[in-house]
Parts: sequence; C-alpha cells; structure tokens
Amino acid sequence: MIDPHEDYLMVNKAVAEHIHWVKAMAAGEQSALAQFYEATCAQMHGLVLHILKDSALAEEVTLDIYLAVWRKASHYSEQRGAPISWLMTVARSRAIDKLRIVRNMTAAIGLVK
Repeated sequence: MIDPHEDYLMVNKAVAEHIHWVKAMAAGEQSALAQFYEATCAQMHGLVLHILKDSALAEEVTLDIYLAVWRKASHYSEQRGAPISWLMTVARSRAIDKLRIVRNMTAAIGLVK
C-alpha cells in the first residue's frame, strides 16, 4: 500500500518538474520541451483521442498542443495552476476546435453533393 505522504511527495515532485520544464521552455530550451512531452504526451493524447475518436486526428492535435505550449510557455503562471492543468486546457480547446472544423467540413461536403 502506498503511504499517502509518499503519494503527495511524488505528485509535488512531478509538479515541480513540470514547472521547471515550462520555465526552461520559456527561456528557449528545446530539451525541456522534449522532457515535458515525454512526461505528459500519453495523457494528452488520451484526452484528445477521447474527444476526437480518431487516432490520426488525435496525433495531429497532440503535436499542435506541444507547439502551442512551446510558443506560449512564457505566458504560463504558477499562480493560475499546475502546468498539467494548463496543458489539459490547451489540449481540450485544441481538440474541440478540430472537432468543429471536421464537423463543418463534413457538413459542407454534404451540401456540395
């Protein structure tokens, strides 16, 4: 059985690592993006796949998420929440945007036929 105190320490360590990586990305360190991606991509891909229900689109959106995070890392604020929360918000927004685009394209194609 995991000691709740140990579980708390593991979570805090992950949050501290994520904050470090986001700050490093804001400073232009590409290796920080790679580390952040490796630590979080499975969770983000899973969230996006759940929303889109299409693995190819989910891969595309997942990569887009990390490009957006790289570009906007300097906008991250610790006071507003943990980096994973920020990342999940970006992921959800990007996935919903892609879903709307796909639905609109599908509707437009249906009108052309």
